[in-house]
Amino acid sequence: MQNPVLVVCQMLEDEVCCIQKKHKLNIPTIWVDRGLHDYPSRLHKKITEIIRELDHSGHDGIILGFMICGNALDGIRAGELPIVFPRFHDCIDMQLSELRDPYALYLTSGWMKGPAALQNVFLKAAEQYGEKKAKKFLDLSLKNYRSLIMIDTGAYSYEEALEISTWLSELSGLPLKKCRGNYSVLEKLLTGNWDDQFCVLQPHEFFSATRVIMEP
Repeated sequence: MQNPVLVVCQMLEDEVCCIQKKHKLNIPTIWVDRGLHDYPSRLHKKITEIIRELDHSGHDGIILGFMICGNALDGIRAGELPIVFPRFHDCIDMQLSELRDPYALYLTSGWMKGPAALQNVFLKAAEQYGEKKAKKFLDLSLKNYRSLIMIDTGAYSYEEALEISTWLSELSGLPLKKCRGNYSVLEKLLTGNWDDQFCVLQPHEFFSATRVIMEP
């Protein structure tokens, strides 16, 4: 691809901007609302619409900054342009440098921004219904987790992000841990160094989530 366009979730804005600056890239970028992650069918519809709109845009390919994301990509079909994206379950798996803890809620700077971020949902609920009811909602949202883990991807100020995650840890009563992450897969995606960690759809091919998920 000589003239690709990047379609990516706002969750990865810190990492994408860091990589573009590092490699002096100027890839045209379409940012997709981070809140759609909570609604896979809506995310699927949005990505499908964008793919169709880009068919006659003058670009020669689509770099997709999404993973399986709750099966939101299952059944995605390329239009006139080829599409490439990472073969991972989600962006947390993509950025981890260690095995994932199924009982931990992972956080990054991107995950703590926007109205759908857990701490912002709590603050809005506290304003509308009172802190006691908001706390019940928070406890219900976190009932299946045993800890919070803040990922240091190296793309943002960890100290600033730590302030919010520490507050959330104290509020929820869940211990806060730190782990080292990385943006190497995303870096390869943007620089065109695609290997077996990526799925490439040729024009009019479709993607089946059951066949190409990257195993840990």
